[in-house]
Amino acid sequence: MDYNAQYWKSKSVTRNAENKELKKRIKEIKIGREKWKVKYKLKSEEVLKYKKEINAIKKDRKNTHDVKKEIRPKNYKYPLSLIQFFIAAKLTTSTSFRALEKLVVSINIYLNLELGQPSYGTILIWMKKVGLYSLQQPIEKSDDWILIIDESIAVGHERLLVIYGIQTSSIDFQRALTYKDLTPLFIKSSNKWTGDIIKKEIDTLIENIGNVKYIVADGGNGICRSIRLLKKIHVYDITHKMALLLKNIYSKDEAFIKYTKNMTQMRAKGVCSDISHIIPPKQRTNSRFMNLDILSDWGLKALNCLEANQKNSKIYTKLE
Repeated sequence: MDYNAQYWKSKSVTRNAENKELKKRIKEIKIGREKWKVKYKLKSEEVLKYKKEINAIKKDRKNTHDVKKEIRPKNYKYPLSLIQFFIAAKLTTSTSFRALEKLVVSINIYLNLELGQPSYGTILIWMKKVGLYSLQQPIEKSDDWILIIDESIAVGHERLLVIYGIQTSSIDFQRALTYKDLTPLFIKSSNKWTGDIIKKEIDTLIENIGNVKYIVADGGNGICRSIRLLKKIHVYDITHKMALLLKNIYSKDEAFIKYTKNMTQMRAKGVCSDISHIIPPKQRTNSRFMNLDILSDWGLKALNCLEANQKNSKIYTKLE
């Protein structure tokens, strides 16, 4: 009995100690909770104050520049002025669609405005609608049209055939052509564009616009065949023509082949090393001869670097 009494007494002492510790912890939690209530109340008052200030600023802005009262095209969320701004920015600059989307954030912050922020996809749709409008405009019939034809991969197996036009009387030979000088005449997608199909489309186009003096295009098989079938003069575009000439000169040149091969090897080995700042640029396989200036510029820089470094240095050894 004495043993049992002593056991239960020790159990009771332990339980009392645990209860005391638990009560202490509950008291700390209650005190902490009261502190957080006070902090929450203060923060709520601060947030309410900021909300009032924001509403006051918005009210002032609406008095000076009421966006809601601006002209909006039917079923459009954004005002006409904003749509015009994005279209003009895209047409007059080389800014990407995604960059245009982010541009509005900076404008709103630093110019204290509240312009809407359309996504890059929305801006792209606006631009496509402008393009569709341009295609649907009436075209003046003339006997001095020049066509510029190109074919490109759009999505999957679909290929786009695009035809621009310009009248000889509209060409300013003191400068290069720009997109503003050209008239979009035709755009269509198809799984394939053979010479016969392209000829048929151009014949239909000629009925609407008048005579074509000559056609500017690259050396694509389908386009070249269609020009021959039309019995029109084919003028190579200068970029592809120069690339073709360079290819004929250098594609079988042993020194050039060795040079480009060594460049590829050096880039692969040195891209993650301490000489990564002097590695050659990445070479484009499909359009290498349209971008030879990149390879030759790096070669000239490499020669200058050899002259500037000692013969026993690591950079000299790698470039040699």
